[in-house]
Amino acid sequence: MPERGPDGLLTPYSDQEVRRIIVECAASLACRLSSYEAPPTGGVLLRAFTHQGGDYHLGPVIQLGVWADGQLVGACSFERDISAEVDDDYTAAWIAQSLFVHPDHQRRGIGALMLRTLRQLAGLPLAPDTHMSRASAELWATLRDALECPPTPQDATTNPAIAAFRRSAHALVADATSRYQEA
Repeated sequence: MPERGPDGLLTPYSDQEVRRIIVECAASLACRLSSYEAPPTGGVLLRAFTHQGGDYHLGPVIQLGVWADGQLVGACSFERDISAEVDDDYTAAWIAQSLFVHPDHQRRGIGALMLRTLRQLAGLPLAPDTHMSRASAELWATLRDALECPPTPQDATTNPAIAAFRRSAHALVADATSRYQEA
């Protein structure tokens, strides 16, 4: 993990590290069935995946990937902290765990596309993680009102693909909550 600068933000990953992370994400996402696929726009394809997570996750996970010309160019991962929601009266939200855009595709709106799509798919607020680089913090600040706002009637959807994704994610959250409360 990168070091923290004097401003408390993480120093950026090197381009080489981001390229390595994108390759690892591509391998991880290749073995998952997508739960949602957005219609291709602007030469990019966005797919979302939801799963229960694993021992190292706080709770259920939503991952997004963006492909251009058949190559993964952006990936992000968000988790639900079931223990905080159940024990601390924490507001339900998906918490940012990672957001990476391939260096050759940065500053083209891919990070914003992933965050806006995730907010739409989740239908719940997104919460930033404390491990952010300056670029991530600036992007988050730009989109904060749209990402962190409580659900509104505008979050309702008639899109069957988005509704199905939400049902799948909600089922994973309900299952994780039940298992947490039984433990």
